[in-house]
Amino acid sequence: MPGLQSMSEKGKVNAQVSKFRAALSQARSEAVAKRAPVIMCSSSNGTSCNNRRNWANNWLVFIDYNENGNINLGSGDCDDGEDCLIQKEQVPPGLIGMYSANKRIGFNSDGTSYDDAGDEMRFCAGDALSTNDIDRSTTILVASTGAVSFKKGTSKCSF
Repeated sequence: MPGLQSMSEKGKVNAQVSKFRAALSQARSEAVAKRAPVIMCSSSNGTSCNNRRNWANNWLVFIDYNENGNINLGSGDCDDGEDCLIQKEQVPPGLIGMYSANKRIGFNSDGTSYDDAGDEMRFCAGDALSTNDIDRSTTILVASTGAVSFKKGTSKCSF
């Protein structure tokens, strides 16, 4: 039943978008509180960044104390100045596409975007783009100031 499938996909996109927006909010707060960059990245194995724009498997949120853009946990003790894993999320397989304009999204210690130009994350379910279905696609925008907003729909489902 196409109508039920579309409704289910819409709910899954909304759930993933909500989870990601909450992670962005936490990342920005942590960056300011810890006075260090906080990075979000795609991960194939759940322990390291994979340098891809397609975030289909897992994503990580970590404090990047050494400011190299990669997660280096060391002893795993978050109080000793080594990178610190804050959150790890697994994207349910085959659920939706998650695509980032950059390989990493994050915030500097003052809460501004890790990328001077800001960033964009697109969430798409099924054939949302080809059918112009804005209910099954969403774009999250991170401004250079660090402000996060979102809009229903996307112009394309990849970068």
